[in-house]
Formats: sequence, C-alpha cells, structure tokens
Amino acid sequence: MSMTLSNLLAFGFLPGHEVVTTGDLAHRVVRSVVAVSAHDEIAGLRPGEFAVLDHTRFAASDPNLAGTIVRAASQGASGLLVNGSADQLPATTRELVARSGLPLVLTGQNVDVRRLVTAMDRFVRSPDLPDAALINTVSHRLCSTVSDAEGMVRVLSTTLRCRVGLLDAEGRLAVGNLPAEVVRSQAFRRACGPSAGGGGHTQQVRALDDDSLLIIQPVRLGPTGPLNLRLVAVVPNGPVAYARTTSVSLSVAAWAFVAHLATVAVVLERQQQPRAGLLARLLAEADAPSSEVLEQATAAGWRLGGRHTGVHVRATGHEPTGMAVRYRLRAALEARDLAADPVPRDDGWVVWFTDLDPDEDGTLLRTMRGVLLDVERSCPGVRMCAGVGVPGNGTGGLRDSLQDARRACTMAAARNVAGAVERIGASSVKRLLSDQHATPSQVDLAERLLLPLTSADMSGYLTITLSCYLDNESSATATALSLGVHRNTVLARLDRIRTLLDVEMNDPDERLALHLATRLVHGGAPTGGWEDVVAAEHGVSSPSDTPRRVRD
Repeated sequence: MSMTLSNLLAFGFLPGHEVVTTGDLAHRVVRSVVAVSAHDEIAGLRPGEFAVLDHTRFAASDPNLAGTIVRAASQGASGLLVNGSADQLPATTRELVARSGLPLVLTGQNVDVRRLVTAMDRFVRSPDLPDAALINTVSHRLCSTVSDAEGMVRVLSTTLRCRVGLLDAEGRLAVGNLPAEVVRSQAFRRACGPSAGGGGHTQQVRALDDDSLLIIQPVRLGPTGPLNLRLVAVVPNGPVAYARTTSVSLSVAAWAFVAHLATVAVVLERQQQPRAGLLARLLAEADAPSSEVLEQATAAGWRLGGRHTGVHVRATGHEPTGMAVRYRLRAALEARDLAADPVPRDDGWVVWFTDLDPDEDGTLLRTMRGVLLDVERSCPGVRMCAGVGVPGNGTGGLRDSLQDARRACTMAAARNVAGAVERIGASSVKRLLSDQHATPSQVDLAERLLLPLTSADMSGYLTITLSCYLDNESSATATALSLGVHRNTVLARLDRIRTLLDVEMNDPDERLALHLATRLVHGGAPTGGWEDVVAAEHGVSSPSDTPRRVRD
C-alpha cells in the first residue's frame, strides 16, 4: 500500500501545519522523507521524496525559496516542508507553487530535522494497516471496565504493552507508568510541558529520541471545553503498525473518558455545594493535583492551565439571600462577556479569568466595579466589594492569586463604598497594608493614633469619613458622593476630625500616616454601609442595626 502525503500529514507529526497547493494531496505519493540543509542538495532529490528543509537555511519569507520550489518540482519531489506561515510567503512564491503544483507544507515550529525525518521516513516505508483486533479489544475493555483515569491508563498500558500516562495541563504525570527519565527529558518537556501551550487540540506525534515516539492525545469535554488532560504513550520508533494501533487506541480511550467526564459533569451540575469542596481540594493539592481532582475540575469546565487572575467577591447586608446574590453576580459577569461561574469560598465567592490580554487585565478593576454596582442595584440592601489577585501560572498560580484576591477584598471592604474593588500588586504598597504583612505593633500604633476619633465617636462615622476622604485623594466632593451625603456634611466632619486629632491635613507626612492608620485599623470587613453611619449621626434607628454577611 502506497503512502500519500495526505495520510502522512494526518498522522500528527506536524501539529498546526499549513499546506499551500493547488493539487490533491491524496494523489501525491510519498516514497521517502529526506532532510535538505543546503540549496544545492535540491538537485539530488528523487521522484516521490518529501524534503524537510533546514529552518536555519530556508524560510517561508525568503524570496530565494521560489527557485528551490522550481528545482524540487522538476525533480519530481512529492512536497517540501519549510519553516514559517502562509501569510509570510511572497506573492511570487505563491504563483510558482500554483504553477508547479508542488505542495508546500509550512510549520511555525523549529523542528528537530534529524529526528523528524527519521520518524516520518520509517512511517512512510512501512505503511501497514493497524491491528483492528487489538483496537477492538481496547475499545471493549474501556467501555466495560473503566470508571476513572487510573482504570483507563491501566487498560491501555496492559493491552497495548507500552508505557502510558495521563498528564495535567502543566505536563505533570497524574497517573501512569511513564519512566521518570522520560518525564524529566528535555524532549518530553518541550512536547508536553507548560511551554508547549497545552499541546494543541488534536493528536500529535513527536520524536522522543532516535528509538522512541511520543503519541499525545488531548482529552476534552466538548469542542470548547478546557484542555486539562492529555494521554501520552511511548512507543518504539520502528513498526509503523504498532504506532498506528496505539494512536487509534488513544483516540478511542479519549472518547471513552469523555463519556465518563460527561457523567461527572451532570452530577456537579445538579449539586452546587460540591464545587466549593472541589475548589478547596484543588487549591490544597495545587502543586500536584490528584487524578480524581483533575477529572472533576475538567468535568466542571474549569480551565487549569495558563495564567490565572483570581477575584474574591463579598457581600454584606440583610436581604436577599446568598443564592440570589450569586445568581445576580453571574448574570452581571455574563453581561460583560466574562464567562465565569462564581464558586462559594470562605466569606463570599471566587471566580478566575485565564490568559487575559493586557487591555483586559488593565480594565479588570473597572469592569468588576461595574459588575458589583449592577448587583447592588438589583439587590437593594446589599453592599458588594471585591479583590483582584496577582496573575499566576497553573494551579499553583491560581491558589496564590485567590489568596491575594481575598486580602485585597478585605481592603476593599474597609473602604465602605459602593462597588469597592482593590488589587494588591506583586510589588504594590497595598501589599504592605494587607493582613499578611501587618504586625501587632503596627496595628497598635495605628489604633493609638486614631484613638481620639474612636473615643469621641462610638458609631465610627468620623473614622469612615476620614478613610473615604483619604481614599478619594482628599476630595470632599468625591467623598460625599461615595458616602451618599451632602458635601457640607463631609466638610463639617473633617473640621471635627482636625480638631480631635490636632493634625494638618495638608502635610503629606501626616496625611500618609493617617491613611496607613485607617487601612490597618479598618482592614477587616465593615459592619454596615453608609446608611448605618448616617442613621447613627442623626440618632435614628438604622435598617441594619444588626448587619450580617450574606452567605450561601
């Protein structure tokens, strides 16, 4: 049976490749695969040879590639592989490809030419059909016995008699018998590690060394599901039928495992509370998640690979219930094209966004403030606040980002304004104000500095006004808008604050000391909104005399 260029490219040696041709690849016979490292070697090509051009000597953008195409076509070559993309081809090169009929295959990867040529040439020279009986055995055993990742990998490994493993999004071995030296090798990390960008959405075949191939099969729940899991098998770079059988078997296994994940997804959809427990387990095992956690997280639709930005959201007030707030929060996020399902966590909910571009990241605080204000408008009596964490990579980065977000949310709550959002940067001064870095002596000093205010005003409205005033860059007008009171009320309070503290607000050092003190003393969540402050000032009962935090 002859190997065609269509079959060769379909096997997965070149993930993400492009083909420029006017002919039918199914009728282009490939008899061998050779490496070409210099222009004069093109003249030595024989009919039916597929030439892999050295990326250090040839490129799609090179105008001289046109002459190479003409000579290869005259020699009867079956095609050329060159580094680059189709949009880099000059117009003259495209015209020559069209006239010559020679297929030009382009790849954006700087491939290891020697290993690629060896693997592809062996595949071409032995075009045997896969063992249908063995594939049927694999399919039967998977459908009848597999109920988790460990069972799937065990069936594949014992039936195919090769090393098989299940990897997470960061290339860590979750379950399987892949040798430790293979997992640590540079070739494996390039093909399966975080830098591989998830490894692509279709099956790939990579040369591990001169004697072994890696077959990598993504496992994802639906075309838009997260790519958290990959099946990997190590097979000899020899009998092509064996490699093909393993390739087809991994595809069958992926479909069987997706069916299992769909069942898990239905259970998670019916029961919301397990999501909170699942997230707790994921964060606890962030450095090396178990296969069970990876399965459930994938079934839940959570993306685990990439650069995550965590957000912690909190609500205070009497009504409505936490479930209603969560529903409104999810709707407000969707209205701003932020696809995220809030997960209950500690004293609120968390969401995270993955691989935000610089513009999205730069506007995230403003976007989240709009989300919170939408929720407050739809849930009267509820005050929302949120914190945004420092972006981090993988599950470990997600854990750290959510921890940062929770501390930032605590600082946002202390501002006591509608839709407050804070972000603690990796080297931000705000990090010094978070609970993680505040020492008891610092808090004690801050409390003594503000003691005249807290002693004279048990309701706390003077301290809250001072904090809000300093947060709003000493603008009485902005402070009045944030607190929902008249500007004259703010000015009267500021006069009393100056009298009680005996400070000069125009002095930058004293102003900074007061700002730090208010943040340290009021770093926790406020006990009520500005309505309570106004009510206390005028001596009337507040609608939230016994405020409580909204929870699920």
